[in-house]
Amino acid sequence: GVTAIATISVVLGIDKGVKVLSEFNIRIAGLFLLFILVVGPTLYILSSFMQNIGHYLQNFAGF
Repeated sequence: GVTAIATISVVLGIDKGVKVLSEFNIRIAGLFLLFILVVGPTLYILSSFMQNIGHYLQNFAGF
C-alpha cells in the first residue's frame, strides 16, 4: 500500500509524483482540520489557539 505509493511517487519524479502526493496530503489535512473544527469542541480549540498565539508572541524574544 503505502510503500507502493511512495515508490511510484519517487519513480515519477518531483514534477509529477511527489508534487501530486504533496497536494493530496495538503487537501486531506485541510479536510481533517475542517472536520475537527465542525465536529469537535470548536470554541475550545479557537480559544486555546488564540491564547497560545499570545503566549508565543509574548515569550518570543525571551528564548
